[in-house]
Amino acid sequence: YYKALLNKKAIGFFVTGSEFLYSFGVAIAYRKYDILKSFWAEIKKIMIPNFSVMLYTKNERAVEFCKKQGMVEAQKNDKITALVNI
Repeated sequence: YYKALLNKKAIGFFVTGSEFLYSFGVAIAYRKYDILKSFWAEIKKIMIPNFSVMLYTKNERAVEFCKKQGMVEAQKNDKITALVNI
């Protein structure tokens, strides 16, 4: 578990395994381009290069966010979308 801090204030989190991003989130008030870019850069520093994440397919916003950060769809069905960082 990692806390995302901005000016010593917790604004988000992410939970990882060695090759898997289990969960992540940023408080709505801090979902700004520069903050999100920095948040993702910190995740990438900690994870192995080709880490993966599985999200509910209906969570389109999170799926699209991961794609914008360079992840690609590895598998998808009506319930789950699996993405891999490249």
